[in-house]
Amino acid sequence: MKLTGDEQILLLKAIYNALFSSLKDLKQTEPQLVANIVKYLPNEINNMGIPNISSGGVFVHQLPQVKYLGASSSVEIGDLLILRTEKSNDTIISRSALLLQAKKIDSFGKKPDNIIQHNLYNNWPEFEYTRASKDLKGECRKIEGTDLHSASKYLLIGNSASVNLNNQIICFYKCFVYDLNKCITSCIFTAQPSFPLLSHHMFFIEEIYRFIIGDSGKRYQLPVSTKSRNWDRVIEDIIELTKESTSKYVLTAGGNGALRQQGLFCFITGNPLSFITPEMVDASLYHKDDNPPDVPKESSNNEEDSGVPIIEFVINTERNLNE
Repeated sequence: MKLTGDEQILLLKAIYNALFSSLKDLKQTEPQLVANIVKYLPNEINNMGIPNISSGGVFVHQLPQVKYLGASSSVEIGDLLILRTEKSNDTIISRSALLLQAKKIDSFGKKPDNIIQHNLYNNWPEFEYTRASKDLKGECRKIEGTDLHSASKYLLIGNSASVNLNNQIICFYKCFVYDLNKCITSCIFTAQPSFPLLSHHMFFIEEIYRFIIGDSGKRYQLPVSTKSRNWDRVIEDIIELTKESTSKYVLTAGGNGALRQQGLFCFITGNPLSFITPEMVDASLYHKDDNPPDVPKESSNNEEDSGVPIIEFVINTERNLNE
């Protein structure tokens, strides 16, 4: 995807504004910070003034869990899924995905605190779903292929503005000057799940920018081949779980906006997502307030309540074709 110089500035500024609003209180929990990003990022993208880029998001509180052979416990498959759908004249040209595991940190260079989670992302051994819908629970998957470390990453959120590493202050903030008076700052970045330490750290502003223009994440295809258990199938699994949970929240709580009932919690923001139809979701589920709703601390005890927060960017190349 090609952007003019002015459009590049608009895009970087939109991402900055979203992350600045999302990270005002670094003491918030990981789920709340993810909910903030789901709320603010699509709205800023939609308001930036580039007509062929739009975004939507859906937040669900319950996370599907998986377990692989030899693991002592189940782990969450991810905390945030980011999708890129490129279209031309309503025909989908390509799809890409980036799966993220969110962690709050207080310093660089430490080993991941959950070895089971780290091994899942580093090696992707064959796993089965242990907390999911009835149709998916017990199903096995084996992700193979290239670019896996670029497609499944850690989303690291600093507890403070800077940390001490090798007697140097490593600032979590990276600046992009988009005018003479202001610079973009962020204390959130991604890292590849390499062993023994995480590596290839990238500031989240840059990660999202590259993802939107098509230079990050991993391609996937829908519909998925019947026999596939690979990357395409896992992304489809997560999308379907989130769709099912979103629909279930509406039925359970009667469509009362940002829903919270018996530990269930869901909201949608931004433009309609390509995989959530108006018929499936009550309009009141779209969150209209300026601030994201508070994520409840309690969780549902129902193992079938699961889904992953999703942000989707839709890139429409039709404008370029008509020029």
